[in-house]
Amino acid sequence: MGTKAILKTIRQYIDAKDFKKASEIIEDLLKQDVSDYLLFIFAAITNGEIGNNCEAVNYYKKATELDAEKPLAWQGLYKLYEQGKYVDLEHILTVIQNLLRLPGITPEKVSVYEKELGFILLKLKRFDEAFSNFDRLDVEFYCEALKAMLSIDDWDGDRKKLIEQCLIKIDIGKLDDKIHKKCVILRCSWAETLEEIQDVLNWHAKYISFDDEWLTDLLRYFVIISYLEQRQVDPSSDIIDMLKNAVGRETEFEFLLKHIEKMEISLSIKNIDENLRSTCKWPYIGLTLPLLLFQERYEQVLSLLDIMIPHMHPAITKTLNEAIFGVRCEALYGIHDDSALMQLNLLLTNNSNSKRLRRDMRLTVMI
Repeated sequence: MGTKAILKTIRQYIDAKDFKKASEIIEDLLKQDVSDYLLFIFAAITNGEIGNNCEAVNYYKKATELDAEKPLAWQGLYKLYEQGKYVDLEHILTVIQNLLRLPGITPEKVSVYEKELGFILLKLKRFDEAFSNFDRLDVEFYCEALKAMLSIDDWDGDRKKLIEQCLIKIDIGKLDDKIHKKCVILRCSWAETLEEIQDVLNWHAKYISFDDEWLTDLLRYFVIISYLEQRQVDPSSDIIDMLKNAVGRETEFEFLLKHIEKMEISLSIKNIDENLRSTCKWPYIGLTLPLLLFQERYEQVLSLLDIMIPHMHPAITKTLNEAIFGVRCEALYGIHDDSALMQLNLLLTNNSNSKRLRRDMRLTVMI
């Protein structure tokens, strides 16, 4: 019996799902060193059906080496990939590229293969290549690209630009809170100013779950920076709204903030006095400072300023330190004894360019 007739018999056994019989005939031909495209295809199919996935891949590869222009081997490898039985992503790129070159391929198939090609490039962290084909850039792609880029730390490309591109193209309200949390942390790390941080918060804060410690602390520091600078709280500000939406269980910070918003001075002072009996921490301390200055409790202000401020973000630390510098100077000037004025003069000399310090205070001390 000739090879073609034997191959026809093998095909009949495969169609009948009698893979044992098919395998026996295939093995016999392979022992005779028969090299035939269909033989390798049938060997791959039978091995795949009985769970020998590695052998199936090897025989499909042998078929592609024998004739790369024929489709069956490439299609077989892609099917194994779809079934999760072949995970060599670099080689799957080659498989898809060959499938896309097949004559007569339909537009629908081109779309399917191009889309999968994009997803594989994302998994391989080849983001620039993944974004290079505009035909594959749909909402599903942008969502997968965003997740992929948020999960890596060692890519040198323009991740900031691509992440922002993804966020613009998708409905961010449909992203889960974990994605939003990763986005806000990463994008805030790129921000250089408070305005840039607030812009990021405007994008993501309302989608993050209640009482996220990182987010609520960040918002509280924004509140105290504004309060220390303006000496009043604007209840209609975006940051106040974000904080109210982010907090599920109110802390002493929120209780005091409510009193300050309503200009309830006596209740604010009562809250502060009750909490000063225990160990106070930042950011709560930031809310107490203007009220303590108002009450001329200057030594208490200086004592609280000696408590270390946790590091949040360089832009927040810089702005908060400048605001605190002004508070320290006000407290020293308020004490107004020789020692305090000497310390104040030293502070002013060492920080002569501070933009936060009132000009009238400088002139008063100089006089």
